[in-house]
Amino acid sequence: MMIVDPAGRIRWFNAAAENALGLHRIKAAGLSLADMLTPSAWEQARRILERAVLRGRRCRFEVDAVTADGCELTYQIHASLMHAPGTSPVVLCVAHDISERKSAQRSVQPTEELYQLTGSITGSRLEPAAGRASSRPLSATAHR
Repeated sequence: MMIVDPAGRIRWFNAAAENALGLHRIKAAGLSLADMLTPSAWEQARRILERAVLRGRRCRFEVDAVTADGCELTYQIHASLMHAPGTSPVVLCVAHDISERKSAQRSVQPTEELYQLTGSITGSRLEPAAGRASSRPLSATAHR
């Protein structure tokens, strides 16, 4: 969890964020999210933070962060605008590491693509709603 200003500068960093990113919270305070995100992720996060502040809304998005030791992780961020009277607005960001889930999705995708390709070559088709193979017997599709 962290608190950032609308420009993406870190104002507060909790122990979980400290452990996940490998940065001490004292060093992290004042850093920009741009220092921790991939360039494309920073551009996306910057636009989303601006919209959250302008509209006063909560939002959810995914970003690729780079840890202090250079490891790239994917986080799902839940961001909420916080604005107390007489203070500047800040954004509370709660991050969930979804790197393993994304990695699993990427490893399954080629298998699904191969399955679709195999189906188009053999002439079998998938039922769109159920996602199962055609109800025709295997021998009917294999001997065409």
